[in-house]
Amino acid sequence: MFMGDFNEVLSDDEHVSQRRHRPNWQMENFCQVVNDCRMFDLGYSGFKFTWCNNFITPNSTRARLDRCLVSNDWMDRLPQAAVKHFSTNTSDHLPLLLLWGEQTVGQNKQKNAFGLREVGFAQIEERKIGEGSFDHQGEVGGIRYPTTRHDK
Repeated sequence: MFMGDFNEVLSDDEHVSQRRHRPNWQMENFCQVVNDCRMFDLGYSGFKFTWCNNFITPNSTRARLDRCLVSNDWMDRLPQAAVKHFSTNTSDHLPLLLLWGEQTVGQNKQKNAFGLREVGFAQIEERKIGEGSFDHQGEVGGIRYPTTRHDK
């Protein structure tokens, strides 16, 4: 599982700007790496874009740069996993929260710069999520939700 700011989008609709267009090869290369690693985007709930340059239109740019990428093996172990985008007034990036089932990844502890709470990771004894995840020598398996390549 990889989660955070990838500084790139997976599709054209994840980047909105009235200013100059970005080169397609950047997005295409990112899509290729995600596919080569046999990962897929976990999706999200909340506001679509996770980054904004904080300029006023027509100079504003919004993009979904932050995401959670997982493998089929990871998803098989945590099929209820989901990502939530939160709003913030203190950063140009929205904070993400990884959830699984009815429990969150962590417990609320103390306030941080995002106005959310610091995540304290719970110990997971019965489900050793990471155990064996990188032991595969052959194919990991097909991509559950493959990314698409946009040739525009």
